[in-house]
Amino acid sequence: MLTDLRKLRHVVAVAQAESFTRAAASLAITQSALTKSVADVEHLLGVKLFRRLPRGVALTDAGRTFVIRARQILADTQDLMNAVDEHRELAAGRFALGVAPAPLQGVVVQAVARFAELYPGLTIEVYDGPFDRMAQSLVAGEIDMLLSLGSFLNSWPDLPWATLGRLHYSFFGRRDHPAAHQQPLSAAELLAYPIILPPSGLPMSAEIAQALQRAGVSPDAPRYVCDYMPLSTEIVQRTNAICPLLSFQPIRGRMREEFHIFEDVIKLQPEAIGLAHSQSRAPQPSVQAFSELLASQI
Repeated sequence: MLTDLRKLRHVVAVAQAESFTRAAASLAITQSALTKSVADVEHLLGVKLFRRLPRGVALTDAGRTFVIRARQILADTQDLMNAVDEHRELAAGRFALGVAPAPLQGVVVQAVARFAELYPGLTIEVYDGPFDRMAQSLVAGEIDMLLSLGSFLNSWPDLPWATLGRLHYSFFGRRDHPAAHQQPLSAAELLAYPIILPPSGLPMSAEIAQALQRAGVSPDAPRYVCDYMPLSTEIVQRTNAICPLLSFQPIRGRMREEFHIFEDVIKLQPEAIGLAHSQSRAPQPSVQAFSELLASQI
């Protein structure tokens, strides 16, 4: 059985060069060593791969068939080695993800946790902050990729980005919220309760302001402004406040177990969300791996 990839490369090199002399030079070995290597393959196969010509060589019919398959084997082997190399790179190193605005952190919780589970050797860092600061960090190479809203990403034309999908809004309150079992429940009735608002300047802020206006809720009604999810959930647990929640899919798991989810009560427009990477740097294997993981969970 022929298992020596080096000898496969020798045969392919001779076929490509149509000359033992030129092939030996390209492989940086002696012509005699190359001749012996090819002869070993021919002896093992029991067929001639090349016809000797006055100047150079030509493939026999058997040689042509052999070289086609040999090239495929060598290409597949290289693909395999590249994949192994990329996996090896993920066994160590650093992956830094930026999220802007901060409330989007909830979108990547499961993906980041799964990424840490798959690649325990990686140092994983997640940062949030104002979009401009996160975009500058991406351009400077301080983070590897940035998750943000499409409306924000469009404002930086030098940041290539791909749309992941559209985020849908729902609201959550504590499990025993007074409106939890109220049927039917109107937007005006739900918005009569204190609401946790994101910082101004976000598309969500304008959408909620319009919803409050349509519901006839006074702008002086009790409310909170917070973009730190742990604090928001704590306020929700202790008061009658409701908080907006962004998600690609219907809410399930721990969030639905611990809170009451108000779906399709307050109508807000879905928001495009995307992943951006630096145009000046080639994407690292970790960037590709995390992108695929996040896309698979959407």
